[in-house]
Amino acid sequence: MPKKNNIKKIMCTPHFSAYKNYKTIAETFAFMKKGFKFILVMAVLTVLVGVVACSSKSKKLNLSIDNVTKCELISGSTGDIYVISNDEAMQIIDMLNDLEVKTDSEKRTGWIYRVIMYDGEETVLDATISSKSVRIRDVGNYTIPDNKGEKIGEYMDSLGQKYFKKDNNI
Repeated sequence: MPKKNNIKKIMCTPHFSAYKNYKTIAETFAFMKKGFKFILVMAVLTVLVGVVACSSKSKKLNLSIDNVTKCELISGSTGDIYVISNDEAMQIIDMLNDLEVKTDSEKRTGWIYRVIMYDGEETVLDATISSKSVRIRDVGNYTIPDNKGEKIGEYMDSLGQKYFKKDNNI
């Protein structure tokens, strides 16, 4: 059976190989402090990468509008309002649903085209649309990345030419 003095020495000896090279308790804590800082920095970097990755993902709008009884196209430059056909309104909905957009937190002012769709007296869509962004009232602001909004931008421009060009030069 070992002597009592030997037992105390065995229990006080560091058991981790990382501590073998340190002679004092102060040196041991300094080593642990450096390790803690490294782990903390790595955790913060991991969280930042995750936030950036999640915020930059594109998504589809998936508007579920089944019935449109009236659709107004409003000029942002003149304020003129024209009622467009249901076929044109459904074309806009289809194009919006085909877009991949990214959430945008920037406040934007001004717009070229605004579309308000109704089902009876109820507003089912109120949106400002361009080739670079879509703002849907009570839903959110979105950017259209990588020039993927050219198709809807051109379509909105063609509607603008059809309805507004005959009255005013836009």
